[in-house]
Amino acid sequence: MKKSEKSSPEHFKKISEKVKTKAGGPEKENSAGSTLSPYISDLEDYAKNSQNTAVDIDKRVQIVLFELNNEYFGLYGRDVKAIVNQEQVFFVPGVPMTILGIVNIRGDVESVIDIKKILEIPASDEARVNGKIVIAHSGEYRCGILVDELIEVSDIQEIIIHPVETAIKRSFKDIVLAEFSFKGKLVFLLDMSKIMEKVLL
Repeated sequence: MKKSEKSSPEHFKKISEKVKTKAGGPEKENSAGSTLSPYISDLEDYAKNSQNTAVDIDKRVQIVLFELNNEYFGLYGRDVKAIVNQEQVFFVPGVPMTILGIVNIRGDVESVIDIKKILEIPASDEARVNGKIVIAHSGEYRCGILVDELIEVSDIQEIIIHPVETAIKRSFKDIVLAEFSFKGKLVFLLDMSKIMEKVLL
């Protein structure tokens, strides 16, 4: 949002100088400060604008962190419904290559997508040992995402999450929302709505 001239530091300085002049000069009319009131009002406006534009460095957002082929990725906690141990995935003929099959999670049948195929990451055997299924959703659609390992669910400071600056593969560009550092490791934050678009193509 564009700042008005009245909220700029230069304007604040001018107001302060005027207030000092008025306070010490013959134009000070009475103890109520009727001559000073316009400047005091401007100072109050400046203070309010300064407070509104302050950055809340303590604001945090929940991120589900997981690993794929030794790389770290994340999803917003609001997009994740559950995290379960890897179950047997049943292949379904005729489904897109990005779908591994279906799985029964507490009585609910969920499709399980191959996020590695979408991101064009080589397959590995890691998920067979420590694998988890992250049940995530976007709008009315929901699916399971098979990951090699769940790192943790953590509250991350929003201020450290920033647009992607690292050179990334073309397959990442439409899906990666942002990046940040977690315990010395680069994390790519994924856009669940874009993942679903790829699956539904």
